[in-house]
Amino acid sequence: WVNVLALPDLNGFCVEYSDNEGNGHGVLFLSDRFEGYNEVMVSFFTDPAIKKATHGLKSLCRALLEEGISPAGFVFDTEVAAYLLAPTDGSYDLEKLGLTYYNHQFAKAADYLSEDAFNPLSDPAVPMAALLSHTSLIGALQETVTQRLKELGMWELFEKMELPLCQVLAEMEREGFLIDRSALAAYGEVLAKGIDALQSSIYELAGETFNI
Repeated sequence: WVNVLALPDLNGFCVEYSDNEGNGHGVLFLSDRFEGYNEVMVSFFTDPAIKKATHGLKSLCRALLEEGISPAGFVFDTEVAAYLLAPTDGSYDLEKLGLTYYNHQFAKAADYLSEDAFNPLSDPAVPMAALLSHTSLIGALQETVTQRLKELGMWELFEKMELPLCQVLAEMEREGFLIDRSALAAYGEVLAKGIDALQSSIYELAGETFNI
């Protein structure tokens, strides 16, 4: 079981894992600083034997699929798990989850997501530290939110439905679908007329107009 966090453009990814003695290790792969990067990246993300936990699995799957890479071995997504536990929060950034669950201010994702974060002419220390920190946070969150999902009876929902759906949705987004514009416009007109009629009825029953 490893924790992984990849850059959106797949030009780098970080892997965090524990050895048999429980010692944690972090490895950062960058395309412009590691010979044979593409081969390692493809092998890692397509190997079902490497059980992987990540954050933002759907986006990662879509990025991999865009490169012709079929993802495999993903067994946990902290973003989906956090959503199930708090569906009205609106955002599930790792630093926000770190503050929510551990009351600790972690590094900002912007430190490694900015365009010049890993520029050969810039100091990589800050973005590398932030990426390693967030990858390690995935592992901590995995333990915490797994326990809460099981306590709330939501583990099967997460494991059997929500997690597998990530790759399905990524494939759907990438494939796209055709629409009938005229039919869609006609349906919109029907809805608009229905809404207007309901609004008039509500105002009449209330005896005044107000913000419904």
